[in-house]
Amino acid sequence: MLTGEPVAAASPYLYFNRVSTAEMGIVAAPHCNRCGFPFFGDLEFLRMCPHCIELEPEFGEGRTCMLMRGVGREVIHELKYHRGWHLLQDIRQIVRATPGFIDFLQDAVMVPVPLHPRKQRERGFNQADLLAKIFADEAVGAKCCKALQRVRYTNSQTQLKRVARQKNMADAFTVRAGFKPQAHTRYIVVDDVFTTGATVNACSLALKEAGANVVDIATLGHG
Repeated sequence: MLTGEPVAAASPYLYFNRVSTAEMGIVAAPHCNRCGFPFFGDLEFLRMCPHCIELEPEFGEGRTCMLMRGVGREVIHELKYHRGWHLLQDIRQIVRATPGFIDFLQDAVMVPVPLHPRKQRERGFNQADLLAKIFADEAVGAKCCKALQRVRYTNSQTQLKRVARQKNMADAFTVRAGFKPQAHTRYIVVDDVFTTGATVNACSLALKEAGANVVDIATLGHG
């Protein structure tokens, strides 16, 4: 467990034990290799992911565990807004149940999306730190590194459209003092949710500008 972070007690909900992977919204192939969003139905031709058309991504590939619908939304909101640390064991099971997700994380360095210090003090924890630790624990050869810092306070993205989100995140992140990306290391930016991709894209750009050659993304939810 991350130093200073809460220890998860046994979950009273145990979502994973009482709902199916379909109800949980677990993502399986076929899906977009850029952001992880699933392609529903038969693939008769090459599809363009609606979430990536206007993104101009700075990262290479991406994966996500579940959709932000129903139970998936409930799990993420409980963790993020209600200190739902009791769900960390459920989240670990979700990670294990997502086809190909752990393989995608292998031998990479998980870089959690940082909160601004003011937001960190208000919330008391960063959910991306907790997720990055779980992702690294589950994947062979993976580890965590808090390589980024948020240098500009940004308002909530919840009510913002795609272009506004991108502007809101511009120049919001940089690498921490003393951090130097390794040329042959694969970095994975970790966040709780992929919505428009503005946050993970800004983080990916900060890593690349610092010298990272390979940057991918991984999120718990998408939608």
